[in-house]
Amino acid sequence: MKIIKNWLRKDVGIDIRDHLFGCKYEYRSTSTNKSSNTFFISNFDLTTNQTIMWVAEKLVKEFDHDIRIMRAYANLQFTGMNGDWHTDDGETTCLWMATESLPKGSGEFQTKDKKVKFDFNKLIMFDSKEVHRGMGPKKLNTPRITLAFKTKRA
Repeated sequence: MKIIKNWLRKDVGIDIRDHLFGCKYEYRSTSTNKSSNTFFISNFDLTTNQTIMWVAEKLVKEFDHDIRIMRAYANLQFTGMNGDWHTDDGETTCLWMATESLPKGSGEFQTKDKKVKFDFNKLIMFDSKEVHRGMGPKKLNTPRITLAFKTKRA
C-alpha cells in the first residue's frame, strides 16, 4: 500500500472536490453483489470528462510502470453508509479522498490489517485483490467522497 498525503495542490484539490459535488450520483448496491449495502456512485467517461481525465493523467505518473486506467468513479457516503468488505477488479485501486478531513475513527479506509484515516487530498494506492472497505462518516450531514481509479498494467 502506498499513501501520499497532500497529493494535489490544495486549490486544485478543492476545485476537483467541487466538481465531484456537482456530479450526478445513483443510489445503489454494487454491480456484483446485489445484497451489499447501498451507496451513491457516479461513473465517469474517461474520454469526455476533462476534470477526471486531468486527474487520471497525473495519477499515471505515480506508477513506475505503464498502466491503463480501466474505469473511474466517485463514491459518496453519509452517516450509516458503511461499505462492505470486498475486493476490486483490476490490479491496483487508487483512491483520492476528496472531502474534508474527518476525525479519527470516522470515514476510515480499512483493510484487514490497516485503518487509514480519512484526510482531504490523500491518495491511497493498493492491490485490488486486498479485502477492504470504506466506512461512512460519523458526523451527520458530512459527506465522504472518494474518487476511485481501477488500473491494470499496460
